[in-house]
Amino acid sequence: MAANIFIYRITRITYKSSLRLGHTIYLVQVAYAALKLASILSRYIIHIPNHFDLSSFAAWNSSTSTMAESTTSADPPFNSIRYLPTKEAYDRWAEVYDSDGNFLQALDDLELKTLFPRFLESIKSPKPWRIVDLGCGTGRNTALLAGISDTAEVFALDSSSGMLEVAKSRLAGSNPNLRFGIFDMLASPNTPADVAPGTVDAIISTLVVEHIPLPTFFGHVSQLLRPGGVLLLTNMHSEMGGISQAGFVDKATGEKIRPMSYAHTVDDVVLEAQKAGLMVENNDQGTGIIERGVDQAMVDKLGLRSKKWVGVTCWFGGVFRKVDA
Repeated sequence: MAANIFIYRITRITYKSSLRLGHTIYLVQVAYAALKLASILSRYIIHIPNHFDLSSFAAWNSSTSTMAESTTSADPPFNSIRYLPTKEAYDRWAEVYDSDGNFLQALDDLELKTLFPRFLESIKSPKPWRIVDLGCGTGRNTALLAGISDTAEVFALDSSSGMLEVAKSRLAGSNPNLRFGIFDMLASPNTPADVAPGTVDAIISTLVVEHIPLPTFFGHVSQLLRPGGVLLLTNMHSEMGGISQAGFVDKATGEKIRPMSYAHTVDDVVLEAQKAGLMVENNDQGTGIIERGVDQAMVDKLGLRSKKWVGVTCWFGGVFRKVDA
């Protein structure tokens, strides 16, 4: 983040200087120097992902006094940023995932108080249901599914063995019909071995799709769901994703570890879902996808790490239905 800020400032100063002096050649030369500097920084300090949105960063930068992720008292300090494959990153994150003050997870929990009951009401197939937690992580939402009466099976699936081990420990004995399994959406074109295609009544997948290309994610969802089945989906909003990505500080190394992330827009999510045969379900007020920003009044509930995100739309969620074949 600090390198991104530095590059942004160089570019802005260079642009203003060129307007005053009228030196086009000067602009090109300094811009080239900035690009060389970016290359060096990305090699030795951080990796700057190609989906980083400089315009979103500039808007956010002007509205907050927090200039770097490591400068707020709520954020643990780090010495560099390291990008890892998603599975490896979450294996390392598993031990502290539920205790590192992740405000987006807290916001997700808050929104699920209304979205989860709406999801259950949307399931039209008769009980007992077969439900999948796709990208279950440490079992935060699997616990909600395990508490549903008359479920034939609840499948908790994740690519990270570390996260699954935490989920198993957390939910041991909670539901005799609860099954855990490794499933890597990025590595497999097929449904999991224990879940036949077209047999699932409902899927919940929260804060997951930011790590998966949309055609891959919705391809798997469509394969799993029976016609008329429903999906509850939440994710980091692209306004936040254009500025920063999911990650944690590895206390052993001092590195900020980040998995691969995509800043999917709501429009892109809805469009790709439609291509896979999934349509947005509106609530009683006629609202389909809910988008939520952070305001000052929410900081106490979400934790100190949410403070620098006041004024930024950070979350979206909704329910989709697979149309009849």
